[in-house]
Amino acid sequence: MHVPHRRRARSRATVAALLAATSVSALAAGSAQATVNLDHGVRVNLPGMTGAGPVAIADFDGDGYRDVVVGGTDSLEVLLHQSDGSYQVNAYSGLPAIKDLVVGNFDGDAIPDVAALLSNGNVDVFAGQHGVDHQPLRPAPLAVATTGYTGGDVQRIAAGDIDGDGVDDLVASGAQRDTITTLTNGGDGTSFTASAPIADTADTWPTGIALADLNGDGKLDVVTANAGNTQRNVSVYLNAGGSTPYSAHTETATSVNGPGYEIATGDFVGDAATDVVITSFNAGFSVLEGDGTGALAAGRAATNGATNQGLAIADFDGDGTTDFATWDRSGGNPRYLYFRSLQRDGIWPTPGFLNGAQAPDPINGSGLYEDYPVAADMDNDGHPDIVMADSADHSLAIMSQDVIAPDSVIASGPSGTTSDTSVTFTYDVAAPETYPAAFECRLTGPGQSAGWEACGQSPGPVNFRQQDYTDLADGDYTFELRATDYTGNVEQAPASRAFTVDTTPDDAGSGSDDSGDGHPGGSGDAGQGDQGAHTAPATNPAPGPAPAPAPATPAPTDPRATKAPATPARLALTGLRATLPVTAGGTVTVPVAGAANGRGHLLIRTAKAFRIKNGVRSRSDRRHRIARITLAKRDFVVDASGRISLKVKLVGQYRQALRGTKQVKATITVTAGGKAVTRRVTLVLPQG
Repeated sequence: MHVPHRRRARSRATVAALLAATSVSALAAGSAQATVNLDHGVRVNLPGMTGAGPVAIADFDGDGYRDVVVGGTDSLEVLLHQSDGSYQVNAYSGLPAIKDLVVGNFDGDAIPDVAALLSNGNVDVFAGQHGVDHQPLRPAPLAVATTGYTGGDVQRIAAGDIDGDGVDDLVASGAQRDTITTLTNGGDGTSFTASAPIADTADTWPTGIALADLNGDGKLDVVTANAGNTQRNVSVYLNAGGSTPYSAHTETATSVNGPGYEIATGDFVGDAATDVVITSFNAGFSVLEGDGTGALAAGRAATNGATNQGLAIADFDGDGTTDFATWDRSGGNPRYLYFRSLQRDGIWPTPGFLNGAQAPDPINGSGLYEDYPVAADMDNDGHPDIVMADSADHSLAIMSQDVIAPDSVIASGPSGTTSDTSVTFTYDVAAPETYPAAFECRLTGPGQSAGWEACGQSPGPVNFRQQDYTDLADGDYTFELRATDYTGNVEQAPASRAFTVDTTPDDAGSGSDDSGDGHPGGSGDAGQGDQGAHTAPATNPAPGPAPAPAPATPAPTDPRATKAPATPARLALTGLRATLPVTAGGTVTVPVAGAANGRGHLLIRTAKAFRIKNGVRSRSDRRHRIARITLAKRDFVVDASGRISLKVKLVGQYRQALRGTKQVKATITVTAGGKAVTRRVTLVLPQG
C-alpha cells in the first residue's frame, strides 16, 4: 500500500505571530545565534494501526532513503520511503502492545534488524532482509527473548554490542523491580540469554535506558533515568567485561528536582567527552557533564514545567555539538517541541529555555498526542528532521528543517527614465507560500536612507504587496525587494530594479527666439513683426543689389537630444540558441537586440520547481516542490548598435544547488516598458 503525505491546513495568522511560533532558536558554539526552522509537518496515515507509539529509523530496503518503523497496541508497521515521497506500508500484526523499539544488527549481516519490547516482557527480534518478497522484515520473529518483566515493570530497551563480539545485544529496564537486565546475543540473532536482574537501589524505578562509552575504554556502559527517587535521578553501570559486565553502579543527582523519565547521551558541551541528558515528568531538563572517566557532574538544568515525552538527539543547529529536542505532552493548545543547544563553554542560553522559542504542534495545535520524537535526516538534505507518531490520530508526523528562502519578484514599477516624482512598485513571491512570507523594501538614491523597511506580506490583500515613494528628486535610484518566509529564511539575492527620475522640462516651442533679431516671436522679415509693434518706417530702399542675408544663428544644442530613451521600443532575443553553455566560472552569454541605448531587465530561472535546502537540491523534490530557481537577474543597456551580448554570471548559491546536474531547462526573460519576451533554453552546466 502506498500512502501519500497529507498536510493539514493551518489558519492564517500575522507574520509576526507565525515567526514567533515556528522559529526555534538555539545558541550555537562560540555564542553565535543559530536557528532551527521546522516546517509545520507532513502527515502519513497508518491504516489499521491502533495507538501508534514508539518510532525507530533505518534504511530497511537499501535504497538510500530512511524508512520508519512504528509500534502500536497490536501491530508493527514499517513505512518504506519511496523516491516520489510516498510511503509503502508493511504491517506485522497479531502482536501484544509494543512498549519500545530499537534498530540494531542482531544477525551479523549488516542489514538493519528491529527489536520490539512487548507489554508481556518479551522482545521479538525481526530480521531485516532489504525488501525480499517486497517485505523489509522477515514475517516471523528471528528470536523471542524474555526479560522477566511484566506489566508495569516493562519500560525501555537499548541495543548495542555489549560483549564486543560484533553483533548487537540488548539491555532492558524494569521500573518496579528496581533492576535492569541484559539480553546477550548468541551470535546470529536466533537466541538471547537473559542475565539475572541487576539490582539498583530500592525505589529508584529505572525507566529510560541508554548505552554509551562513558569512560573511553571502548566498552558500552549503561545509564538509566530513575523515576522513583528525585535525589538519585541517574544510575551509571560501567562495563567491567566478562559474564556480568554491569555488576556495580553509581548514582548521581541532577539539578532538576523531579522524577527522571527519558535519558540519552551525546557530547552536549563540545569537549569530546560523553554527557547525559535526562528529562523529568513535570520539571524540565538536566545535562550531566561527563569527564571521560565515567563520572558525571551534577547537571545544569532548565525548567519548563512540562511533561517531557521522549528525547531526539542530533546536531540540529550545525555547530558541531549534540543538541536535543523533547516533546511537551502536558496538554493545552498548542503542544511544543523544545530544542536545546549548549555553548562550548557549557553556559545555558538565557533567559529561560531558548528564550521561549518552540516549534508548535505539527498539525495545527489541536492537542493530539504525538509521542517519542526521533531525529533523522528524512529528506537527505544534510539536516536532521523530527519524526513522531501520533497515538490519537494513528498517523506519523514528519517535520523537516526548512532552510530555503522565498524568491521575490517585482511585478511592476518604473524602469529606465521617468519624469514622475511619485512611483509605485508591486511585487510578490515567485511561488505561492503555504504560510505568509514577509517583505522588506529598500530604495537607494538621492535623499534616501537606504535602510530596509517592512512592506507587506504574501499571501494577503493586493495593498500588502505594494510600495509607494513620493517627492523623489532627480537622479538615479535602485529599488530592492527581499522576502522572509514563516520559518525565518531570508532571501539572499534580493530582486531589484533601477530607474532614473528626470523632471527637466521639454522645449518651449513657440516661445523661443528663432529670428536672430532679439525679438521674441519675430519672423525675421521687415514689416512682419508681431502685431505691427516693431514695423519699420515705410521708406523706399536705395537702389542696388539686395544685401546678403545675415547667417542664421544656430539654435543652442539640447543635451537631451542625445539622452537614452526611457525604454527600448522593442526587445528581441535575436540569435539565441536553444542550448547555451555555462562556463566553468558560471557565466552564460545572452544576445539581446533593441532600440539603441535602451534599458531593460534580464531574468534567468529554471523552467521547473525544485526543493533546495541548505544550498543543495533535495532528492525528494517531487514531494516538496518549492519554487523555480532564479539563476541570474540584472539590468542592462543596449549599446548604440542596438545589440548587446550579455555575459551573465549565475548566482553563486544556486550554482551550488544544481551541482552535479549536467543540464537544466531554463527560461530567459527580457523586460522593458512593461513588455516581456521569454524563451526556453537548455543550459549546459560545467562539470567537475
